[in-house]
Amino acid sequence: MRVESHPHVIAITVAVYAALIAILIILGSGCAHYPRVPAEDRPLDRQQASAVMIEMFCVADDPFGSGEVIHMRSGHGSAVLLDARHMLTALHVVACPYLPDVHATLASGKRLRVVVSREWRDRDLALLEIASAEALAGIKPPRLALAVEGATACTSVAWPERGGNCGAIEAVYPVTCQTAGGGTWCHSMRAPLRVTPGNSGGGVYVDGALVGVVTGYQTRDGVDYGSFTSAQGVMP
Repeated sequence: MRVESHPHVIAITVAVYAALIAILIILGSGCAHYPRVPAEDRPLDRQQASAVMIEMFCVADDPFGSGEVIHMRSGHGSAVLLDARHMLTALHVVACPYLPDVHATLASGKRLRVVVSREWRDRDLALLEIASAEALAGIKPPRLALAVEGATACTSVAWPERGGNCGAIEAVYPVTCQTAGGGTWCHSMRAPLRVTPGNSGGGVYVDGALVGVVTGYQTRDGVDYGSFTSAQGVMP
């Protein structure tokens, strides 16, 4: 028995195949893709792997007046991975009158206990070191750079949520300290950036190089400014 193909069926089949081929050509050529921003133009993304969340538990006097010394949560903040064993943060994030118990959560979700190995009280900076003998794999030390007025600075923080934002540095000046709110705050540069509680200790980058960490914020003439301290001279 011979089966004959109907001309209309052949025509429809050819049209369907032609349409599929055209779609594949378009997709393959990239015309149907949304434009992608090159990695070098997304400075915040490049630094997020080095952003660390800090939790600080502090041994302190019982706030209810029992006279006992208790272990209590003191606060949160951010930090920057410097190498396989060290991190940099703002000193006021980990400051504790007795025995600080500091924990760091990496971008991967790994949680480690760290200790304060060095302090720069006049700059509100602290160097943290992993408490165990463990060393992290695949960590590349950041490049360090001096802050320059007019340069675009970008924050990279880990708490309250990961992220950051960018703004032009408006002032670079010698480190200045002021006492307020029961603590001493030191800064060496200022830029119009959104900085919230918990961002302290987060890295500040210019062209991918670390220039400092967040140490506070100020409001002048109705504009919020993030304040930062230089990271020069702190590499372990």
